[in-house]
Amino acid sequence: MAIHELSTNSSKYGALSNTLGTVNVKWSLCGSGADRCLEMVWEERGGPAVSTPTHQGFGTDVLTEITEVTLDAHVDLTYAREGLRWLMTAPIDNAVEQER
Repeated sequence: MAIHELSTNSSKYGALSNTLGTVNVKWSLCGSGADRCLEMVWEERGGPAVSTPTHQGFGTDVLTEITEVTLDAHVDLTYAREGLRWLMTAPIDNAVEQER
């Protein structure tokens, strides 16, 4: 749901709302053993100037609180002027479906 929310907002208001904007999505595994985690970053550049919203609704809840509770994750959502940045770090067992 978070990726859907990020892409929808980007196409309406962010980097994907114009022809110059870009989105960079990266993920990596970090830690080891019981501390192994998935780190995922969504970074926008080249879109309209970003400012912190004055109202936080359901979309912000999806990107932060719901993701944190559902995946036992840490989320950092940054509204930098040059582009939105969403960083999520979650225990690997909560974020990646294991082979059966």
